[in-house]
Amino acid sequence: ERGQLYANRVESTGEVVASDGKQSLAADALTMDLAPGKQPSRKPVANAADEGVAGMGNANVQTVTARGNVRATSDDGTVAAADEMVVRDASGKPDVTLTGRGPGGASVSGRNSTIASQSIRYTQADGRAVIPGPGTLSGVQAADKPGEAPTPFTTTWTGSAVLDANANRVDVKEGVRFETVDREGAVSTATGKTLTVFLADAPPSATRPARQRTPGRAPTESAAVMGEKELKGVTLDGGVELQSVLGDSAG
Repeated sequence: ERGQLYANRVESTGEVVASDGKQSLAADALTMDLAPGKQPSRKPVANAADEGVAGMGNANVQTVTARGNVRATSDDGTVAAADEMVVRDASGKPDVTLTGRGPGGASVSGRNSTIASQSIRYTQADGRAVIPGPGTLSGVQAADKPGEAPTPFTTTWTGSAVLDANANRVDVKEGVRFETVDREGAVSTATGKTLTVFLADAPPSATRPARQRTPGRAPTESAAVMGEKELKGVTLDGGVELQSVLGDSAG
């Protein structure tokens, strides 16, 4: 409102822990850039932007930047880890960028899968995560029959990958390697130029019932692209080579 003062930035340092009760964010330092808003802003953190921060009023959070040992956790168990996390348009449909210091330094882990690279960018508006460089996707394929153990898999690439959470698929390019280990211990490896991984929403478990997602939550909701996915199938193209090895009792 006219004549009212607003804080335009909130900075916290020193083992910062932020929470709204359903998601939490821990980092060595946290910065929030704010803008005046007509509606009361949601309180994304507990110790840096609650009602006790003078001048925050009904400001909207525009950008959240977390640096140093960043770990964001949502109530469905999804964990995002990186050296830096930047959340833009934090009050709307966030754009989240995770950055690590080296290969695999940024990761998002769900109940059944983990994706890791040096950089991961997720846009909630279209549900797509872009991994512009080499990375790894690991997880499990559901068992065909009840009571059987799921089959673990690992995919690596040297090019890039795009994960579409709404379409339940990951498109991987260049230097692709896909590996599974079956119940007998046989390691099957396939290599090629491109790979499409088809995912499925994992059924709710007894300890993790079906969850209602709330649009616009930030920052960890937007990092939950791998939340509850499992492998459904793969398609590999371009100079495909297959190998299967069954180890003996000595390995």
